[in-house]
Amino acid sequence: MKRFFTLLTSLLLLTASAFCHSNSMPPAGSTRPSEIDLPHHGVTPGALDWSVIGSVSIAVPNPTGLTCVGQYFRVPDWVGGNPSSIYTIDPATGLVVGSIPAPAQWPGGITYDGNYLWVTDYIQQMVICKIDPNNGHIINTYPIPYSYYWAGAAWDGQYVYFGVNTSPGAGQPDYIYKMDPNTGVILSSFAIPSTYISGLTYYDGHLWYSDSQEMTLYKITTNGVIVESSPAQGSYPSGMTFFNGYLYNVDNDLCLIYQYNITPPVMEVTLTPFNPPITIPANGGSFQFNIEVSNLGTSMANFDVWTMVTLPSGGSAGPLLLAQNLNFAPGASADRDRQQFVPAGAPSGIYSYNAFVGDYPNTVWTDDEFNFEKLTVDDGGICVPGWECWGEEFADKASGLTSNFPADCQLLSVYPNPFNPTTAVSFSLPYSGDVSLVVYDITGRQIASLVNSYLELGTHEFVWNASSQASGVFFVRLQAGRLIQTQKILLLK
Repeated sequence: MKRFFTLLTSLLLLTASAFCHSNSMPPAGSTRPSEIDLPHHGVTPGALDWSVIGSVSIAVPNPTGLTCVGQYFRVPDWVGGNPSSIYTIDPATGLVVGSIPAPAQWPGGITYDGNYLWVTDYIQQMVICKIDPNNGHIINTYPIPYSYYWAGAAWDGQYVYFGVNTSPGAGQPDYIYKMDPNTGVILSSFAIPSTYISGLTYYDGHLWYSDSQEMTLYKITTNGVIVESSPAQGSYPSGMTFFNGYLYNVDNDLCLIYQYNITPPVMEVTLTPFNPPITIPANGGSFQFNIEVSNLGTSMANFDVWTMVTLPSGGSAGPLLLAQNLNFAPGASADRDRQQFVPAGAPSGIYSYNAFVGDYPNTVWTDDEFNFEKLTVDDGGICVPGWECWGEEFADKASGLTSNFPADCQLLSVYPNPFNPTTAVSFSLPYSGDVSLVVYDITGRQIASLVNSYLELGTHEFVWNASSQASGVFFVRLQAGRLIQTQKILLLK
């Protein structure tokens, strides 16, 4: 890895003299991080708080920023020693409908103030540029504080904000600066609890930013207090913007623009016990119930559903049923018949059986409940040992209690890498379940589906033959339950 950096830096230094003077190259250490030089997780941890409801592929190499101008997006690319551009993108199709020159070769964040574009770049020093959105002409430039790289820009209606990465890998916080757009004077700054800020935007009185290594999207106050956060989809979340009330995030690796719904889906959960009132003998027993979940909203809902029991003492036990990473289209609903066992060791008294829909375990969008009673006398039957819950599943082929995979499911290896023309992808599953293993090219277009089926627990290996493909970078994407992992591979012919 260090050798790669040395060769890359030497190559840039040799070619620097060929650049225009106004576009001189950044100082050492300011090369934008990527999967090659600074490895990141490439994992979506947990169910998405802000559900992805769509995505489009864009033909923009290394997109670094995203802003909305009228009915179109503007996306700069980071191509280093080559001329960079700012592309006009149709948000519905992802098609490029126009472009203008970027200020220099290293545009990062971008935002729109209603009249002009503001773009962070490097022109003899680190600057933020005010440019004409019609032709790319630079109106003015203002210096920004030294950073390893500059990422994200936002406009709140009065001031410009931009993000900087100070020292990647050293554990130092990143910063967001607030600037007077008329004078370029830095009015204030604050540290954020991240070390890899990559995108920034403003909406509804708050700043929103992405962290490319934590794979997380944040909503914060304008002085840096975290309000909400959500796992990011993709591999390297970069620029962010809002359009028609939805959050959009461009992925630097996959060249995709994801659309997020930031408001909780309108859901309903209904618990219906069979043959109430329910009484359970002292030696334990069971009861049957129906649980129904409905998406009453107008967009796709990604959610978890789980049940708990509230004890007579006020404490709780569970989850008794847990199904995660479910996806319901608008208007969709499902109901399941279940049987809940109550153990002999449970104390007597009145219980509440609770169902929740949201993001397990802390975010609840809607809930329902019913009561049952545990008696002090038994019925002479066999003692029930535990809180088992059986019945119809929300997800086909899921296990008896859960439909998710834990975080220790790993993409073990892709070997050889680089390869020509075949490589083997192996991974380990701690539980059986549905698995998808797909290969994408650099534009985000699906090239091959290696597996899309139910697999048993254990280690699996699949071989990809890329003899029909040209040399280049590809991405292998594994999805198992709610876990998503992506790994970059290189075909050399």
